[in-house]
Parts: sequence; structure tokens; C-alpha cells
Amino acid sequence: MKLYASVLTILVLLAGCGESQPAGDGAGNGQKAAQPEKALAPERVNRLKEGTSEGMATPEEQRLFDALLAASETNDWDRTRALAFSPEVRGSTNADLRTQAVASLAWFGEKAIDDLVEYVKDEDEEVYSAAIGEWSTVLALIEDDRQRADKVSSAMKRVSRASALEQIAMECNSLPGEFAAMALLDVIENGTIKQRRVAAEAYSFVTGEDFESREKTLKWIEENKE
Repeated sequence: MKLYASVLTILVLLAGCGESQPAGDGAGNGQKAAQPEKALAPERVNRLKEGTSEGMATPEEQRLFDALLAASETNDWDRTRALAFSPEVRGSTNADLRTQAVASLAWFGEKAIDDLVEYVKDEDEEVYSAAIGEWSTVLALIEDDRQRADKVSSAMKRVSRASALEQIAMECNSLPGEFAAMALLDVIENGTIKQRRVAAEAYSFVTGEDFESREKTLKWIEENKE
């Protein structure tokens, strides 16, 4: 009898583990649809929220994390931006907190594209990777080719990391040749030595010829308008 009771207890416990999730998490059940998930790897954010050893959060960091999350989920752009660029977040040594700032900014799409570039400058590899990934995703949301080209050249002139410059320059591949060439010309004429070098390499790929002068670029554009 005791053996039967033990087996029955185990079966009940196992059955409880297989229960379905509570109603209200999905669409079509009368609940408000969830916001689209971000492209960021969630484990970075979860480590801060859970306070595990790699992303150990102080009470203040946890408060800031929760504030960023709440601000973005309530679509409060001004609050989100103020938090993301506050000294307590931008200057935090906790990379997970800065990663959450990236996610919260990216929540607002095109509106955040220039601000995301500031986080592309982050020295932490995972914060940088999150920021450049979100920046590229947001850039793709911009339908106007000229505006996308302007964002590419603007971003290239604001960063110095070689991998960031190369990844941003690669976005020219999705632009019509005339807009890509003008964006790269802007960087070649106004960027730093490193920025100009990467832009010149991308220019050669886009046009099939080495950069020589503004005049020759304008001539190439006139001959190759799509």
C-alpha cells in the first residue's frame, strides 16, 4: 500500500509538470497582444534580471534595468532615451545593463537609429554586437533609399572600430549604386583616415573601380543611375 501511494504521488507530480501555460499569453484569448520580441539574445538580459554570477546586479542596477524595461514597454520614448544615456546606465560597468539599454532603444525602431550608434561604440563585445545588430535591423525598416544612405554615411563617420565600419559599409550592398556611391563619397571626403580607408574599399566594390575624385564619382553616378 505504501509503495502504491509513493508511485501515485510521483505520477501526480509528473502530471503537474506537464500542465499547459496559463491562458492569456497568446493572441486570440481576449488578452492584449504581446509586443514583438527583440533581436537581442535574451540570456544577456536574463542574467541581469536573475542576478547570476556573470551578470550580478546591485539593487541600483536592478532598479535601472526594470525602469528601462518599463519605459520601453509603455512606449515612453523620452523616458527610455533619458535612462539609456544617463551616467548610471551608459557609464555602468555592468554590460548586461547596457545591453538592456540597447534593447529598450531598439524597441522604438527608426526613431532610435542615431542613438544606437552611440552603443555601437561600446567596448564590450556583446554590447557592441547587440547594438550593431539592432542598428542594421532598424536601418532595414527605412524605405527611402536616400535616407538609408544618409544613415550609413552618418554612422560610419561616428565610429572607429574596424569591424563596425566594415559592417556598416556592407549596408551599401542593399542600396542602389547611386546612393551607395554618394554615401561612401561623403565618408571619403569627411571621415578620419580609418573611415576613409574602409569607405574607399567599399566604394571599389560598389562601383567596380578605385576612387579618384568627386568629379569622377558624379560621372559614374550619372552613367549608372537605376
